[in-house]
Amino acid sequence: MFPDKVLLVDDDPNVLNALRRTLGKFYHLGLAQDAEQAFILLETEGPFAAALCDLSMPGMNGLELLRELRRRDPGIIRMVLSGTGDMSTVIAAVNDGEIFRFHTKPVPTDVLLASIAAACDRHHHEAASSQSGPERSENIAAAIRNEEFRLFVQPQYDVLNRRVRGVEALARWQHPARGLLAPGAFLAQVETAGEMPRLTDWMLASACAAIAEWRETLDPDLAIAVNITANDLADPDFPARVAAAAASRDLPHGALELELVEGAALDADAVPLAALDRLAEMGIALSLDDFGTGYSAFARLRSLPVKKLKIDRIFVSDADIDDSALRIIQAIVSLGGDLDLSVIAEGVETAEQADALKRIGCKMVQGFLIAHPMPAADFPAWFRSRLGKP
Repeated sequence: MFPDKVLLVDDDPNVLNALRRTLGKFYHLGLAQDAEQAFILLETEGPFAAALCDLSMPGMNGLELLRELRRRDPGIIRMVLSGTGDMSTVIAAVNDGEIFRFHTKPVPTDVLLASIAAACDRHHHEAASSQSGPERSENIAAAIRNEEFRLFVQPQYDVLNRRVRGVEALARWQHPARGLLAPGAFLAQVETAGEMPRLTDWMLASACAAIAEWRETLDPDLAIAVNITANDLADPDFPARVAAAAASRDLPHGALELELVEGAALDADAVPLAALDRLAEMGIALSLDDFGTGYSAFARLRSLPVKKLKIDRIFVSDADIDDSALRIIQAIVSLGGDLDLSVIAEGVETAEQADALKRIGCKMVQGFLIAHPMPAADFPAWFRSRLGKP
């Protein structure tokens, strides 16, 4: 079970840092100082189980922001943590169901954690209730049929050599009513509808087409990574599907990578080793995503044709302020070196985090510091703008 995502919005960076230290060990956090940053996070990192917002902020105030978040993502559970504000307005919002809970600063850590846990439980209950019924399957099938999915990418950057090495491919759904949706808003529906093979094939075809063009026009060494599931690998025809996508664009070895979350990859019952070996023989590299959050069996890891470890953002977010998090990252970097694996840290958002990673030898990073996920069509211009820049 992976940590829930919680969006924190406060115009005081000291408050955000304090909340990050308190909550970062338990949740994936999105940190925003105003409404604009919050909406970017909702689009690129969402959906979030809960949002915790200050009331007094420049521009859009806390209640206005929470109402807009609800409009954009009805499933997000909204809470207030504030030292000031019009209490009558807050009480009315709570009574009307617009706000789940209200806390006054400062709030005891145990009370805040209990409140967020309750919010996340409510989010999961409401999500489970809303994801049933045949109409959900029809919506997903129609979305694929009507080509409503979009390819986004996020660059992967070598901070030592100042070079873009590749991108991670990401799916977005241009929903006709709800706007652009991140994977967390629709993947469960895709699975329930039995449409994951079709969506995976679309991702593979789109990613292969994009990287073939970029290797020709931008950099011949660029690679693209596509996320897959244990269910994908359980399909006996999956290696052939990957091979067909790569062959359709005449991609060389190393151009296409597949990313699988750590826990699934290390589960011998869930992932047949033969499928991974077959992909490796085809020159398809396997990356372990969210590394460090599962229960790695190192004997199993040694037997896998893995080429890359992606350090989970839960450690990276505290790399510049928590020595224990940095030591865990350093251990993973050392493990990667011993096993001849490349290591990349995801979720890098600040220069301080990047500097801390660089000091311990982790040179590959991915995150908002480098670039937010962007439409694939925007990547060439972004890439050219980075050439020669630190």
